[in-house]
Amino acid sequence: MDSTAFSSTHWIAVLGEVVQRVPEPTAAVIGDALAEVLGVTGQMGGALWSCLEVLTEWAQSSTGTGTQASEIEGAAIGAAMRAIRPLLEARFQQCLDDLDGATAGQTQCPACKVTCLSEGQRERPWRSLAGELVLRRRYSSCPQCGQGRSLSQERLGLSCSDYTPRFEEVATMM
Repeated sequence: MDSTAFSSTHWIAVLGEVVQRVPEPTAAVIGDALAEVLGVTGQMGGALWSCLEVLTEWAQSSTGTGTQASEIEGAAIGAAMRAIRPLLEARFQQCLDDLDGATAGQTQCPACKVTCLSEGQRERPWRSLAGELVLRRRYSSCPQCGQGRSLSQERLGLSCSDYTPRFEEVATMM
């Protein structure tokens, strides 16, 4: 489905289909059903459900009569960041998975120019503007010199540092 044309009518239809597919409404089952109906990965479906839960919690929270605009805005931004983090993580993971598939067996050692041997998928964290993201990517090492690298990580633009490119950019402007 084209997400740019997602109207209220579309959402009602999607939710109706999800309800029909969900015998027992747990977060994992709802996420899987959303993924199936929307044609996205299971991780993306789960992230979307998580996002909706966070935004619903914020929408239902109450503010006292003495609450200042800056506090309300701060809470809204915090909720938005908590809501988008799983979606960002799922999108990055989807990109890494696609790149891993497209580059399997192609990783060469930058020093030796020898084809590297895959060590399987490794998981590691990056700090983003939306919070910590934990991502898996294929990691390979050179059989001659032992140097390791992740071609998909490099092609996506994630450095070896602990931070995403946008986080690094914002941090340098401060």
